[in-house]
Amino acid sequence: MAVSLLMRDSSEKDGHIETILDYVLSWTIRRSSIIYVTEKPLLYQYCRTILFRLLDIEDYEHIKVKSVETWKQWNYIDLHANVELEYNGNTEHHAILIENKAYTSVHDNQLIRYKQIFEASYDQSLFKLHFVLITCFDDIPENILYACEEAAFKCLSLLDLFSNEQKDSESDLFNEFWLRQW
Repeated sequence: MAVSLLMRDSSEKDGHIETILDYVLSWTIRRSSIIYVTEKPLLYQYCRTILFRLLDIEDYEHIKVKSVETWKQWNYIDLHANVELEYNGNTEHHAILIENKAYTSVHDNQLIRYKQIFEASYDQSLFKLHFVLITCFDDIPENILYACEEAAFKCLSLLDLFSNEQKDSESDLFNEFWLRQW
């Protein structure tokens, strides 16, 4: 597997991977919107796969992603997204809280605190809420799994979110981040 030129250089440290993850993930899930269906078809399919894994929806072939809006670092939450879906003539609104942990752990009940902020900010009769922690650890440490279980967060490694054993998309950015070895 090729090494990512975007994510790896001669530095001794990883820099600010969580910030980069915020930007790339924000871009990735916005690219799942129906407006991009014909522009780069394989990229569009890959981005949909990632979005629907975040939403924990397995059967999404006939679901249209009408819109995706994202915000970084709102109330210290790494990333959150509002997603409008349409299928069978119905519209659904979803909100996703995403916390990233590159190579660090959760602290100070942050997942519980962020969840409370998020729940207080959304009318849950209109929005289905999703809580996800994404980590760069391939083997997720027990303390992160415990914190996610305690706060009712879905916990995913990057490879759980999207396997890097796919063929290249039409986007160098996507390929460097999602399909290369860091």
